[in-house]
Amino acid sequence: MNAIKHASYSSAQDILGCGLRYWLKKVKGYAEHPAMWSVGGVAVHKATEFYDLGVLTDATECFWEAWTPTLAEFEEATSVPVEDWRYSRNQDADWWIKHGPNMVQSWIDWRSESGWTLLNTASTGFADAIELPLNVDVGGVPLKGFIDRVFLDDSGAVVIMDLKTGSRKPDSALQLGWYRVGLKEQYGIDADWGAYFMPRKKPGDQVAIESVAKYDLEYISRMTAGFKAQVESGIYLPNVSSWCGSCGMRKNCWAQSQTVTDETPVPSLPVVSVTSNT
Repeated sequence: MNAIKHASYSSAQDILGCGLRYWLKKVKGYAEHPAMWSVGGVAVHKATEFYDLGVLTDATECFWEAWTPTLAEFEEATSVPVEDWRYSRNQDADWWIKHGPNMVQSWIDWRSESGWTLLNTASTGFADAIELPLNVDVGGVPLKGFIDRVFLDDSGAVVIMDLKTGSRKPDSALQLGWYRVGLKEQYGIDADWGAYFMPRKKPGDQVAIESVAKYDLEYISRMTAGFKAQVESGIYLPNVSSWCGSCGMRKNCWAQSQTVTDETPVPSLPVVSVTSNT
């Protein structure tokens, strides 16, 4: 029986979206084909942390201090040449170098104008809620991860925030709800609201407020229990969709490459008898 050590939201997203992708990444440990959007996203996140921690104040400087080491880390972790990395709609390294500082500036401008303040969590062993770590058991599964930010809005309400450097808003507030349960169970802090910050949007449209009230312990426990059951079953089915074209596991996926080994988690086929009518 396969065992699950812990679950992050991203790993849950993998197994819920495509079981085979999860198996390839987490069970077999195949390296994902690198993507420039991952480098850019990590760099922007780090740059906003530099600003919020008071390390740097200039958007361009914040971005460059994050971009250079992040790109180097990704290069060191792969043998794939940078020119062969995945990227979307011409958003290569040059695109991120041009637009990354603008995303950081959007964050800086919003922070100065919103009136929102970072939640102080000194009583929990941490100061301001920046990359707040989670490690708590939910539904028999240890949840691990980091919450980008936890704010108090201008009315004093607690708001969980996640930064998204893509062009699309997530389809649901599940990630924020996942964090809500972790925040409450580990730190005793409740939040009825979450928000996605999208720096590509124009001012006024960058913050998407989401209600997370329905995502309670029972709700997330059902998901983690199901997540655990699927991993223990050892059955990982592919989800063949339009997303396959951009998947970093594509070359190792039997649903795409047609390559099947003795280790590939393919469920046994039932024996079907065929009766001729002639």
